Amino acid sequence: MNKSVYLYELDSVRNSKEEIQYAQERMFQEIILNGNQVILTMNQLADSRAFLAAIENENTFEPFFELCQMGVIRISQYGALRTPSQYFQGKIEEFLKKAKKTESEKSAFIYSGVPVAHDDVVMLRQLLTALRYSDPECLRELSGYNEENYSEEKIEYLIRYVKTLLALSVNAFSLNPPKKVKQKKLTEYLHEIAYPLTDQDTVEILKRVEKDLSSQDRQEYRSAWHIYLHEKEKGEKAEYAEAVLDLCYNLTTEDSIYGISKHYDPEDIESCREWFKSKLKDYWEKDIAPSHVFPAKDSTTWELYQGKLPDWSCAIRILQMKNVQETLELKPALEDEKLQTGSRYEVGMEKELKEWDKSIHKGIKRNIIDALIGVVIFVGIELGMNYLQDIVSVEGELSLAATIGWAVLQVIAFGILSSWISGMISRWWTSCDILDSIEELTRTWADLKIVRKCRERLKVEKG
Repeated sequence: MNKSVYLYELDSVRNSKEEIQYAQERMFQEIILNGNQVILTMNQLADSRAFLAAIENENTFEPFFELCQMGVIRISQYGALRTPSQYFQGKIEEFLKKAKKTESEKSAFIYSGVPVAHDDVVMLRQLLTALRYSDPECLRELSGYNEENYSEEKIEYLIRYVKTLLALSVNAFSLNPPKKVKQKKLTEYLHEIAYPLTDQDTVEILKRVEKDLSSQDRQEYRSAWHIYLHEKEKGEKAEYAEAVLDLCYNLTTEDSIYGISKHYDPEDIESCREWFKSKLKDYWEKDIAPSHVFPAKDSTTWELYQGKLPDWSCAIRILQMKNVQETLELKPALEDEKLQTGSRYEVGMEKELKEWDKSIHKGIKRNIIDALIGVVIFVGIELGMNYLQDIVSVEGELSLAATIGWAVLQVIAFGILSSWISGMISRWWTSCDILDSIEELTRTWADLKIVRKCRERLKVEKG
């Protein structure tokens, strides 16, 4: 609970429909079931379809956007890069320079999560304007400019995406400080962790790639490894080599983030190797995680993700419960030399999870009781008004006009009295509106079912 975690499932190469759904579920589990904060790199914010699926879907965007602002999803600062807006503006300027020199790639998108071609100067400039002047709505100016490239759904998604970048850039709760201690490189993880655990044929492939890339000084770039493997190596061993590479890349990325709680002891090589073996088994043998398609390739086509997503509105409601907020105590992440490396993930986990579960169930119980009291108050007011009406009712015969006039007067008088009583009660109680109370009761019960179902699914995965 209250730990910073990096999720391998959000790796940009894990972009099949099944992997996206699984990664979204893992985020929900970490945030709601474990009470942790998920940390992403700047690159993941641009490249991870698994993360961006909730932004692509307009029905989940608002609650997911709110989660980002609350600080349970944070972006890791790196070196001189302070904000996502700064990072993305710099990248767009690079793409524009290449486009002017006709050096840009003609087909692939600039990022998996940003469906804009490298040579699409018009859109790149508009994106730069939107970020530079905090004006995502300016992207609508391109609607109808080129229906094939600038469809309405693509424009709407890019507007939501830019809004997210800007929100994450100005909110102190959304940023994770940069890590300043020395980090291991990709090739170091390959040599220390992967090679001793991998069969000889796969190691030979990886060493062949490393030797070639070292001559170009590109051995630390995963994209360069992917290109080489896809172009010059074929067969299952080449695909297995790619899986090994991807996991070493994730170890490198995880090690670059400030304050991350890891499932292994980074100072213990055997602990690292055990963790690597377990993740490789999930990734390659598909025991738990969904099947990954090898080889991974850059996107040249794009459509909105239409698969299943967690109920992020439920996540917001749970995190807004008073008991949960008191337990979570979200604060801006402040840089501390002693916290460069976070605590071990499993340390104190059992006790923390009990406390976290207790706060969620207390919050849900409180919501249900509040809703039931609201129903009781409403019924009480109605019964009281009916009783008063009976007391002041006029017996005997009246003229038709007098009967109508008296009835209208009663409706107005008792309506005003009822509203005044409800208003007075609302000053110290949430609501005594019957529809609001029943809606809250139904919604809270549904949230409880979602949390329990998610917890049961996690237990099954862990065996």
